[in-house]
Amino acid sequence: MAPELLNESESESKYTDVYSFGILIAELWNSEDFSVDSDFKSKAAFTDGVVSHDLRPSIDDACPEDLQKLAVACWQKDSSRRPSFSKVVASFF
Repeated sequence: MAPELLNESESESKYTDVYSFGILIAELWNSEDFSVDSDFKSKAAFTDGVVSHDLRPSIDDACPEDLQKLAVACWQKDSSRRPSFSKVVASFF
């Protein structure tokens, strides 16, 4: 879930889906899940990490660099800095 939804600072927008797409890219290239696990004492600690400390998944080095850059652009904390899906699609061509 996008940081702005976790801390309820903004309502859902087309950019919240862009954030999720960036996370999906990382999930597809990583062997580890980006979720609450033994590294976090609670869901609240994980949420705080995402919202306040820009916690994002790592991306395996096997992932093409252009795809890594796209994922990072998609999961910007400030939703207005994320690309539109039109730009995301255009990046594949």
